[in-house]
Amino acid sequence: MLATTIGAFSPKAFGLTQTFIILSMLLVGGMTSVSGAIAGTAAITAITEFLRPYESGLSLGPLETGSLFGLSTFGLGLVILLTLYFRPSGIFGYRELNQVLPGRFLKRNHREP
Repeated sequence: MLATTIGAFSPKAFGLTQTFIILSMLLVGGMTSVSGAIAGTAAITAITEFLRPYESGLSLGPLETGSLFGLSTFGLGLVILLTLYFRPSGIFGYRELNQVLPGRFLKRNHREP
């Protein structure tokens, strides 16, 4: 999916930061379910986009901070640590979305062996 954004595959595009973001998406969502990978991608993207404006500095009344380089990376590391502490298998773990949300629109008629 990244190739459609950058136009071609290049080893330079997959630096340490991009690799850390992709691995954090898998760890937070859960590596064993498709629903977990999607949820992890959404969560990490939201956290990164939320913290990115604050990297240029904060202003809290009379208190001002300078540039906070790496704030989004620090936030991702914190989210990974919290996820591994509280939910070691990820947000969804080994389950899919239709097993987590009870609802008629998600249930399928299938028999267990």
